Amino acid sequence: MIENLTLIRNILFKWFIIGIAYYLPVVLIYIFCKEFYADMMEMFFAINPEDSFEIMVSFIAMLKISLILLGLFPVIALHWTIKTLPREGEGK
Repeated sequence: MIENLTLIRNILFKWFIIGIAYYLPVVLIYIFCKEFYADMMEMFFAINPEDSFEIMVSFIAMLKISLILLGLFPVIALHWTIKTLPREGEGK
């Protein structure tokens, strides 16, 4: 049972790390290239710059919330659960 929980924890942790590796470049690109991004959105999709800024900030916020709620919190909970469960061969 501990092996299965450890496997799930490791998979979720790797997913969280990959998500952070995606999140950081997205935020940095948005910070340094938001005017270019707004111009491209206006040219391709006819969205004014104020709306494109709001769309991108909403995307970044949802990405951050989903990484924390779906990635980090279950990893912490599984880690604590694994630490409290007795190992095989150990007595209580």
